[in-house]
Amino acid sequence: MLLAVTLLAGLIGASQGICPPAEWIAPHCVCKNNNGDAVMTCSNFYNPDDLMKPLQMVSAKKYHIFSIQINNSSLLYIPHNAFKGGNFERIRFYQSEVMSLSDNDIAFEGLEDTLEELRTTEASYVTQWDWQQLRRLQKLRLIDINMINMGSVDEVFPPLKNLEALGITKAGLTYIVDFAFENLSGLKILNLMDNSIKEVTRSMLPNPASKLLFLDLR
Repeated sequence: MLLAVTLLAGLIGASQGICPPAEWIAPHCVCKNNNGDAVMTCSNFYNPDDLMKPLQMVSAKKYHIFSIQINNSSLLYIPHNAFKGGNFERIRFYQSEVMSLSDNDIAFEGLEDTLEELRTTEASYVTQWDWQQLRRLQKLRLIDINMINMGSVDEVFPPLKNLEALGITKAGLTYIVDFAFENLSGLKILNLMDNSIKEVTRSMLPNPASKLLFLDLR
């Protein structure tokens, strides 16, 4: 009976967004149904290969996982193809050390047409992230960085045409490079509150910033 249920889950996972069998993604990950969406929470990754195993299982079986949160992990990088074949819409790093978003120049390969939100909270090494690695994520609508020690934005963001909201809050920011957000033509919300930015210039923003509705520098 259990085998039949497992096989059935594999067959209908993609169409109904149900969770995969627990043993497929253990021991690092669990999956729960949240209002009809399959939501994965993973913890204690210290090796990129360990991250690959549950993600490849989910992708190979065509499960529609709405979001994944990675907690309490320490990774040198996220393998560029870790999410290939998947259809995650939201990714969040929480209390984790991630030194690089990819092991090559492209991050989150395979999620170009699905990933809408990227969040990181109480994470380390975000200041080393190469934002250009996100350039293919043209459905990305929100980037939220909160409660980290980032210090500065030294790199210009790539032209993410659908990015509507960017938050870098409580990040210890003191400096933002000129033209940092110039390429974000669809930006509606820019939240930089609870930082110590010494100078803000017009050149940091899109030109024209015709869609910008909210700018918080408090």
